[in-house]
Amino acid sequence: VAYAACAVPDTLGGSGILLQDKDPVLTAAAIDRLVTDEALRVSVLEKQRRQLEHFSYETVSALFQKQFEAFLKREN
Repeated sequence: VAYAACAVPDTLGGSGILLQDKDPVLTAAAIDRLVTDEALRVSVLEKQRRQLEHFSYETVSALFQKQFEAFLKREN
């Protein structure tokens, strides 16, 4: 459960509950739903596991290498 600001929506990549408002009652309701709705909780956790792969060392390293090689080719 997070407030939808800055890069949070992109970082979560659909793997969480984004709030457009900082209202504490709405926040508590979202947390309560996540705790009490097992299907929602399982879905969110699965999406988070998949999203975490985007930030794995291997994925980030491969992306960095690809971008760096493209940069070096432009310099030559």
